[in-house]
Amino acid sequence: MSSQGIVFRLDRASKVPLVRQLADALRQAIVGGTYAPGTVLPTLQEISRATGVSLIVVRQAVKQLANEGLVTPRPGVGCIVPRLGQKVMKGHVLVVVPGNNEIYYINILIGELQARLMEAGYRMTLVTAPWVGDGVDLSHVRLALTQTYDLALTIWPRPGILAELSQSGLDYIVFQEEICEDEGCVGTIRYLDNGVVPDFALHCRAAGVRSVWQFRLHEVGPNAVDLLKALNIRTKDIVLDFPPDCTDHLEGASLAGLQWFDDFFSRHGSQDMPEVLLFGDDYVAAGAILSLMKHGVRIPEDVCVVTVANRGNCPVFPKSLARIELDPVENGAVYAECVLRTLAPTAFKRVGSVAYRYVPGETFP
Repeated sequence: MSSQGIVFRLDRASKVPLVRQLADALRQAIVGGTYAPGTVLPTLQEISRATGVSLIVVRQAVKQLANEGLVTPRPGVGCIVPRLGQKVMKGHVLVVVPGNNEIYYINILIGELQARLMEAGYRMTLVTAPWVGDGVDLSHVRLALTQTYDLALTIWPRPGILAELSQSGLDYIVFQEEICEDEGCVGTIRYLDNGVVPDFALHCRAAGVRSVWQFRLHEVGPNAVDLLKALNIRTKDIVLDFPPDCTDHLEGASLAGLQWFDDFFSRHGSQDMPEVLLFGDDYVAAGAILSLMKHGVRIPEDVCVVTVANRGNCPVFPKSLARIELDPVENGAVYAECVLRTLAPTAFKRVGSVAYRYVPGETFP
């Protein structure tokens, strides 16, 4: 089939990655019958020329479709759309996440989850619900739900995502802090946000800390206030939001930390600082550390710093950061185990949990 058969275009102005756009467009073309079962997709070079993207982007998008079982690469022939009824895997799992794949934790976790599901004989389709104002665009989710799946998993879902899954009649698992009781939910992987707080609080007491300022973004992240106060440690809970007109998570979180401390130093100088700063978001911490260094505050001599971070992806700093850490690879294995357990004949509800761990570092000796 020549590039004349390519009826879709990609939007370079969109925040959705080009690989995701191309995979979604090809998937829709296959599901919609543009590329019928038994036919061969246009060549990688034809797709590249017609859409204006590199061969690297095309290869990654086609590889994703192959992992999902929607195309079968054949050397010397091309990518064939399997015929109806041709079973290539044990089953099919849909994974739905809000946002635009900009979060490191989700990207690494999804890779581990997909590898383990593939090893167990299941293909996986990942669908994103891009941010739109305070909500998400559900068009990709609705399109994906026109296909047949054995189970769905949604990570940090928004209410609209849960409503679409509940209305679809598809069994699904939710990853969130509270147990999900919505229609169709057959299990919850609990996100134990505060499970690490006792370890952090006891470290503060052992170090003789008398004051801690806690910074959270949109009230998200471990909340150590109550336990610290119970230990007679003076605590302030500071909730940050994105600067006006900034919706990008990474940029908005960094600017929130940077601007808060710049404003603090302009009003108070370096006086009245606590002994420990606890950041519930690593990008907030990155912006805050930049401001601290700019204003001559030494870490940990003048103030100790602890940040929430993903294993393998901490803010850049000359000294090792004390951190409240999530391991996306380890968590991906937990997700896969929960999905496979739910797909088994002896499936049961409330399938598992993941939690932070406290990791000491030079910024809070």
